[in-house]
Amino acid sequence: MRTTAGRRARLAGLLGVLMLFGLLTAPPARAAGQLEEAIAALADGETVWVAEDYQGADPQLVELLRARYERADTTFRIAFVTEEIGEDGAAAQQLAAAIGEPGVYMVHSETRSATSDSPDRSEQRTTVGISLGEWDLFDEEMARVGIGNGNVLLTLPDALDGDVSAGVHALADGDTRFFVDPAVTEAFPSLDEATLESVFSGVPQLRVALVSGVSGRTEDTMAALAEDLPDDGAALLLQWQDEDFSAVMATGSGVPYTISDLVSVVGSSAITSVPVAEMPGRLALLASVLSDTDLLTEAAGVLGEQALYVHPGIPGFDAEAEYAAALSGAGTPVRVAFLPESVLELQLGEDTPWSGDDAEPAGMLAGQVDWADAPEQRMVVYRVDTYHGGRVSAVSVSGDDGLAQRAWGTQQSGEGFVAASLDALLELVGAPAAAVPGADEADEGAAAGTGEGGGWSPTTWVVLAVVALSVLSTANLLVRVLFPRRRRIRAAAARARKLARMTPQQLARERERAEIPARAARNDLERLDEVLAGLPMPRTSPRQVRVLQRIRADHERLLQAHADAVTWDDVAAIRERARRLNAAVELWRQMESRATAAH
Repeated sequence: MRTTAGRRARLAGLLGVLMLFGLLTAPPARAAGQLEEAIAALADGETVWVAEDYQGADPQLVELLRARYERADTTFRIAFVTEEIGEDGAAAQQLAAAIGEPGVYMVHSETRSATSDSPDRSEQRTTVGISLGEWDLFDEEMARVGIGNGNVLLTLPDALDGDVSAGVHALADGDTRFFVDPAVTEAFPSLDEATLESVFSGVPQLRVALVSGVSGRTEDTMAALAEDLPDDGAALLLQWQDEDFSAVMATGSGVPYTISDLVSVVGSSAITSVPVAEMPGRLALLASVLSDTDLLTEAAGVLGEQALYVHPGIPGFDAEAEYAAALSGAGTPVRVAFLPESVLELQLGEDTPWSGDDAEPAGMLAGQVDWADAPEQRMVVYRVDTYHGGRVSAVSVSGDDGLAQRAWGTQQSGEGFVAASLDALLELVGAPAAAVPGADEADEGAAAGTGEGGGWSPTTWVVLAVVALSVLSTANLLVRVLFPRRRRIRAAAARARKLARMTPQQLARERERAEIPARAARNDLERLDEVLAGLPMPRTSPRQVRVLQRIRADHERLLQAHADAVTWDDVAAIRERARRLNAAVELWRQMESRATAAH
């Protein structure tokens, strides 16, 4: 093969980019004296300091911590370091001495473990001149144990200042239905009261609090939020957990759904997880469930006016008008709906068709559409699993048996699955391509530069290599800190879609892979069960009794989650929660022994 000068230049440019990328993404060497560096930054006005190679602080959590601590009346400072800090509290005390103000000072450490893939973690906290005593801080930390109870790093400011609690409790007065913590909007500008008002405009009986964290027992917060709730009313509390928001609900006696069903609609399961980017869509699902207008009626109303309806809770699609226009020009007239199956199944209950790949779901919708004088009444319904990025789970067709057989092959998954499914359907029914803004430019861009010689000029490749080197240098922090989280999110979403498409044989192999770690998780839970069984009921304080009862209840939830676990990831999450419960038990023991000694 003859190597041209242009090919040599392209290869040189690409190799240079790849070599520098490898250097930039290599694990950074940890400099000594991180605590001193953190203290200097925090004394200079920063509220949160994170070492570059600290993996346990989610970037979105860090942004929310900064927004919350900067707004707090009480001084809060926290450092996340990757060096040993000891067990004596000296690191947090050193930080407090450097700041020299009343407040709460915390240092979290993460160091490599020689015996585990997970790092060893330790935490220190000291307080100076604040109103909360040791028992109050203990109560606040214990109130966070369990599912959907928030993150103590974000509830502590409210425990001292009471600003978030005041906003949540005010919803029961009836003057407003929504409260959004200003720190949430500062960290995530798309999440504000206007978003809640838009999504829930058709659900006047719903109260919603979207907060960084609210102090006290979640049960007490929900009781306050649900005070004087009408029979058909509901209340929703969304607060930050670890990497996403959690959801907790209360309902009036006239709501026809269980609380666990409603929570699962918002949070995708009983162990709720609501990513920031998916928040508006998840709330739209809940709005549909609680609306006076059921999903089929809502879709039928739209389909009486245009050829396409896509529920707003379905992720990754914003071109409904363009695709509706394309469908209106189909040689084989058809109307199409993308419906969230979680809402459909709740509202239809026992009437939900057992299989989505038949005519019944489409026929049910077609029967409610005003077809006017349409001579042909074809309906295609895509049932969508909206969670973990979304996917089409089934296709139903009515009014044309021939189309039904061919339409089943149009369902797509992965990023842009709605548009991909519609593109396949447009070709099937002889419709023009949708005039989606940017689509032509993207096609032209893909073909650009492919003239004579099969590529760009050598000069262009060299320039691109230089530009890439500059971009990679300035993006070093993003590579180290933000990209790992995005990879985890994408991997989790891809894994969920993969499981949903698995055959029984493939699913059996996945269970086999998780079998050994599941045994280890079971051993963890059994050891914890033995510890809990050996703890006497405390006689020192009613609060100690409540905390122990909460720990035991959370242990029971973990046992149920273990029974439902399918994948290795499921088991890993259970083991992490068991570790946290063990830490909570140890803290409980320490406080109980101190109280006993004091008596």
